[in-house]
Amino acid sequence: MIARAESRTDGFSAWRIAIGSTLLVSFGMGVEYMLWANLRTIADDMDWPRWIPSAAYAVEMIGTGIGGILMGRLGDKIGTVPVVLIGAMMIPAGAIAASQVTQAWQFCLVFGVMIGFLGNATLFAPLMANATRWFNRRMGLAVAIVASGQGIAGAICPRSSSR
Repeated sequence: MIARAESRTDGFSAWRIAIGSTLLVSFGMGVEYMLWANLRTIADDMDWPRWIPSAAYAVEMIGTGIGGILMGRLGDKIGTVPVVLIGAMMIPAGAIAASQVTQAWQFCLVFGVMIGFLGNATLFAPLMANATRWFNRRMGLAVAIVASGQGIAGAICPRSSSR
């Protein structure tokens, strides 16, 4: 029985989950990186001091951290797919909302709640945990591959335009 269970893990489906999770983490984190790569441009365009988009990034990171714990727990209760679907909807909705705000507090709220707490938090922790469920022998490698999505996002994120 144990040999049979091991033969089903670390197979094609497991690697497909790991690679798909990596791509989802990359796309989700790309919005976050778009913010910090364009702090000066956002501040100049909105006529804000530079600390405001920096504060939005800090609030987003706090939202991701707190939300990651809660979303990991929610993923255990209802499954990974519904939790990831929340993020798949909230990150683009948050990016659109952020492009429409006029006040600094709105910008921070959008990044903290929509992109952080209900966005990236629904992707990173639940997808890492889910990847471990599909692997038996190469669990560490699977987690490393999914976590590398952050680095991939940093490599392909939108860069600041020079003025």
